[in-house]
Amino acid sequence: GSMIKNNQKYLNGLHVIIDALIVAGAYILAWWLKFESALSNVQPGDWHLPMETYFSAIPYIVAGYLIIYRFCNMYTPKRGTKRGSELFRIIEANVIGAVVMTSVLFIIWQQHFSRSMIALFFALNIVLTAAFRLTIREILTTVRAKGYNMKHVLVVGYSRAAEEYIDRIRTNPHWGYVV
Repeated sequence: GSMIKNNQKYLNGLHVIIDALIVAGAYILAWWLKFESALSNVQPGDWHLPMETYFSAIPYIVAGYLIIYRFCNMYTPKRGTKRGSELFRIIEANVIGAVVMTSVLFIIWQQHFSRSMIALFFALNIVLTAAFRLTIREILTTVRAKGYNMKHVLVVGYSRAAEEYIDRIRTNPHWGYVV
């Protein structure tokens, strides 16, 4: 348990880096799908913003999303929380992100930014982030069920409530608590 505890800061940092890569990756993939892929509805002669303009926005979008993720409590410990609440947080953060992104583009930049590309980015970012988070959650649940990455809990005093609390912890080993 202590090895993982010592690495918690490192793991949290890694989480942020992976989220940054997912946001950038979803954005680049959305751009590619919109303008370069076989699915693209953009004709060769159609005018659109150059690739450089789209790609120059990436650092700002990544930074903005990481701030929103922190604000939406996406980096708080997930032990004992439901999958649905994490998915809700991801969607909530992405809705805020899409609103902020379109607002900023509208105010400072230009209205020529592809809205369908932003919609693609929004969908891809939710799917990829959720897939990554749920995969990590499954791995941690498996690891905890095997008795690793446990948090030790001391219950002081004895009551009916304490007994029920201990029973709940014992029946949910995947939470990773040891009394």
